[in-house]
Amino acid sequence: MAEEKDMKKKTKKTTTKKTTTTKPKKKTTPKKVEVVEEKKVEIVEEKKDDTILDNVVDTVKDVADAATAPVVEIMHGNIPKKPSAIIYLLVLFFLGLIVILSIYSYFHPLKELKTLNFSYIGLYEEPMIYDDYYRISTEKEFETIFPDQKEMYLDFDQYQYVVLGLTYDSCREKNIKISGYEMQGSTMKVTIEYEASCGLCAPQYVYYLLKLNKDLVFDDLTYDYVALNNPHCRQDIAYKPMIYLYPTKEVDVTVQLGNPDVLLTTYPPYQDGWRVTAYPDGTLKDENREYYGLFWEGDHHPTSMKKDGFVVKGKDTLSFLEEKLKVLGLNDQEANEFIVYWYPILKQNEYNYIRFETMDEINRYMPLTITPEPQSIIRIQMDYKPLTKPISVVEQTLTTPVREGFTVVEWGGSKIKD
Repeated sequence: MAEEKDMKKKTKKTTTKKTTTTKPKKKTTPKKVEVVEEKKVEIVEEKKDDTILDNVVDTVKDVADAATAPVVEIMHGNIPKKPSAIIYLLVLFFLGLIVILSIYSYFHPLKELKTLNFSYIGLYEEPMIYDDYYRISTEKEFETIFPDQKEMYLDFDQYQYVVLGLTYDSCREKNIKISGYEMQGSTMKVTIEYEASCGLCAPQYVYYLLKLNKDLVFDDLTYDYVALNNPHCRQDIAYKPMIYLYPTKEVDVTVQLGNPDVLLTTYPPYQDGWRVTAYPDGTLKDENREYYGLFWEGDHHPTSMKKDGFVVKGKDTLSFLEEKLKVLGLNDQEANEFIVYWYPILKQNEYNYIRFETMDEINRYMPLTITPEPQSIIRIQMDYKPLTKPISVVEQTLTTPVREGFTVVEWGGSKIKD
């Protein structure tokens, strides 16, 4: 009996200890964990029942895990004795990718272009350079061209610098900016975006500084102007006729347009003519300021296509204008002004019918009187009509004028009415 009592006491003590140790566990939150897990399962199951996409995602993940598992094993040093077909495919894939990237980087120098950077210099009323771009060789040279930009830091030890010049018409082009670039062989093509509008203002000049690696070599740089919209401007307007004066010496000149009633916009303001002092380099001055040309636009009504002219693909507009404007007697700066204005308009059409009016046709529409009388007058009026497909026309014969003595040049254009 005594032994039984002792055993009961031991048993009772042991039982008490077990009860004491289990009580704190009952105060923890195992039930909450279980409830949360159950809710998670229920939510997942509901999604699987309601959405097929999740099944697809899970399947893709499983396939991806299976495909990358051999690679992970290899990275951890567990190289299988008998590589699977997946490993062979992955090795071939990565080798092919390396080859492709090597070839691409050879023809398209990504490394050099990564450091290519455009910095805004400023907006000027007069041209600071007379080419589309200009390579800067020293910091002093940059300061000579842009004396107001001496605070710009240039590191010629590591980089080369190129000034990009854009002609800007604040009435016709809004928010002009450089949006990108690409290498086409040895030519760098810079894309210019702007919001197109109607009207005419005096041109201004926007300049950017291009910084690029010193070892990047390019032979030429071109611009691709992209209009972000297509405004519906009046078709019966002679847009942006521009007059340049090149006397052989400084002289006071009076310029009068013979049909002033059709004028819509002029700059400087036209008051029974323009009276300016002209210089041999084309600079014009009046009592208010300095100009490089005289601007006007007016009602003009080309109503139909002629038998002669040219049919030009939109994408071929640039080379066409460069060729024909040279034949018609424009110098590089004048042709550049013409192309900057008209190229973005013409290139967006599938085809264009283009014809240059004769001197007699231009003089009938807008007679031009200049005192003193110039020795050479070049007047270009381009009429165009967008086409969806090519048509047959007789190719227009163009004659190259002679530029000698006091020379006057004018260019403009109009859209033929539908």
